[in-house]
Amino acid sequence: MPARVLEISVIDSTVCIRENISPAPYAVLSYCWGGPQRITLTNSRRNLGGWTIPQETLPLTIQDAVRVVRQLGLKYIWVDSLCIIQDDEADMATQIGKMANIYQQSYVAISASRSAGAEEGFLHPRFPFGAAKSSMGFQLPYRTRDGQTGSAIIIEEDVSTEYINPLRKRGWAFQEFILSPRIIDYGQLGTTWICQDTETHTDGFSCPPPTVWSRRKFHVMESEIEKPADPNIAKNSADRLDFLHKLWTVIVQQYMKGALTCFNDRLPGLGGIAERMSYHLEDDYVAGGWRKCIWESLVWHNENGREWNRLPGYFAPSWSWASIPDGDIGFISTNHSFADEGLKVLTCQVEPVNQEAKYGAVKSGFLEVRGRVLTARYTHDRNSPGPDANSITFDDVGSFPPDIRDCGLYLDAIVMEAQEGEITLWLLCVCWDHKRNKMSGIFLRQLRDGTYIRWGLFSLNPTVTLKEDEARHLDLHAEWRSSIPTRTLTIV
Repeated sequence: MPARVLEISVIDSTVCIRENISPAPYAVLSYCWGGPQRITLTNSRRNLGGWTIPQETLPLTIQDAVRVVRQLGLKYIWVDSLCIIQDDEADMATQIGKMANIYQQSYVAISASRSAGAEEGFLHPRFPFGAAKSSMGFQLPYRTRDGQTGSAIIIEEDVSTEYINPLRKRGWAFQEFILSPRIIDYGQLGTTWICQDTETHTDGFSCPPPTVWSRRKFHVMESEIEKPADPNIAKNSADRLDFLHKLWTVIVQQYMKGALTCFNDRLPGLGGIAERMSYHLEDDYVAGGWRKCIWESLVWHNENGREWNRLPGYFAPSWSWASIPDGDIGFISTNHSFADEGLKVLTCQVEPVNQEAKYGAVKSGFLEVRGRVLTARYTHDRNSPGPDANSITFDDVGSFPPDIRDCGLYLDAIVMEAQEGEITLWLLCVCWDHKRNKMSGIFLRQLRDGTYIRWGLFSLNPTVTLKEDEARHLDLHAEWRSSIPTRTLTIV
């Protein structure tokens, strides 16, 4: 059971905040706050004994959730604003650290997807289709052969609740959707019952969110603890670990589409899923990535980095995708890639803000690696967002000078604090795609204290004019990579 839940009275229309009760079925509410809440659990309310709250004084969304829970025959519901002490940082960190268990062990999640704020509610009648200017379709009148009339509603096939329902745009809601075993989703276009095996619309349109694939795969992963889908595949087999790493990158990309009011919540908002993934991967979580396979956690990019101003403040080490908490994050395909043979992780250290929440926010971290490093020169001015393929000049490129074509530099964000004038770029080789003959890695700039900070992702296709048999193609590229100088770098 969560540390606190709301108990729904069977005698009158009140709810009572209860602590440390015996295990019992409970619901959870997933909803948009829509701004500051007028009723929350605070230390003063707790100390003054303000545990009982008349139901009619609650925000309308919470009132509706209480009505649903009553109809389901449940006695308890967990609501974050009333079950976490909102002015107690220690309690918030502790309860957020338990988010995975709170949602996974719930009986059902009430998802108020159609509401943009806690005061809106979600049980009120839907507008007749076509009444709102934002409607994604139209009504088509018809007359049957026997003279009866009516209308059919025509809607785009690819319309989904991702952009129709406000809750689907909220960062915290993604984790709640993935972890909950059962969901009653009250959307703009219909109500949907979602469990581990199926999604069934009870009224309106059938339009499951695109994140439903990740949810299914996540629950398959969880179910294999008790009953492996293929008993011949070991828990830590290469194929299974590869699938889990790919699932993680998909989860991160979908999660990053959700907005947050406080960008320091970017890592905590995924902490519950990270905790479960850590169990299955048998690996340490380090600020959004995985220690044993850190190279796969480095090859991310911000789709719009050249127009993206880096937010002030510290969110994560620069090598982590979480350092760009408002970015449109993607990962390069690693289907035909392997870690560069010269890449060695010497130290990877992350310091959490709260020692009790190791899957939450971090206050510092560094990555010490030894690897093959190309260097290039770039002249920076403050009117430029940063380097691109046409503005850099490579230094030593190894044992023979290949024609480096299709060199791409993908900025994480515009860097305003970089000094004007010539800057050395350090291109750390991370992985090699043997199918496309492409090297990928991260490019860095050096700070005054001698450490390095990530500036973006690079990829390049070195080509060699072969006079020998084509069979030597891969050998020549391997020879070239092995000739690139190695360096030890500390990335912060």
